[in-house]
Amino acid sequence: MSRINYVASARKRKDGKAPHECYDCDQPIIEGQSYAWAQPSRYSARINWHSTCKAPPPSRLEANEKRSTAMAAFENGYDAIDLLRNEDDRGTDFDPEAFVERIKDEVLNVVGEGVREAAELWRESATNIEDGFGHPTSMSEEFEGYADDVDGVADEVEGIEPEEYDAEQYNDVDEWIDATLDSVVDELGSIEGNLP
Repeated sequence: MSRINYVASARKRKDGKAPHECYDCDQPIIEGQSYAWAQPSRYSARINWHSTCKAPPPSRLEANEKRSTAMAAFENGYDAIDLLRNEDDRGTDFDPEAFVERIKDEVLNVVGEGVREAAELWRESATNIEDGFGHPTSMSEEFEGYADDVDGVADEVEGIEPEEYDAEQYNDVDEWIDATLDSVVDELGSIEGNLP
């Protein structure tokens, strides 16, 4: 991931161009404001944000496209969990089994598919190297290994089994929902650490 640079007070741009825009609020960073910036690679655009605004997610600051794709899949999963956690339509007809299926469909399968997309990018790079040299190389084999590792991460994600509702264990459905989603977040965090 790229280094984040902090600037205490923005200066007027000497090149005559308009001030940088904030990633989060789309407002210009004007002279005197504090801000931060990062540039994932020397070929990518610089990302700027006010010190009072939300920083970009780690996937946006990752220079490696393949790793960034896998990281974004996990970030999307965490966002989906937040949406499930904050739903207000849990009436008396709430179905815990259907909620578990939603966790699988809206979180685990989505994360798994995103991670597999990253694995495909590794495989594509390995194929391109082999096509360029006309035979497998140590780097193409290394990339194939990364692809297999990333597919393994996707398998782990899709293998997570959210806890079934047990009325004797929980005082109410909301307590179970929080405990189940917390558990899924913990498992995803642990699995995400296995990304190459």
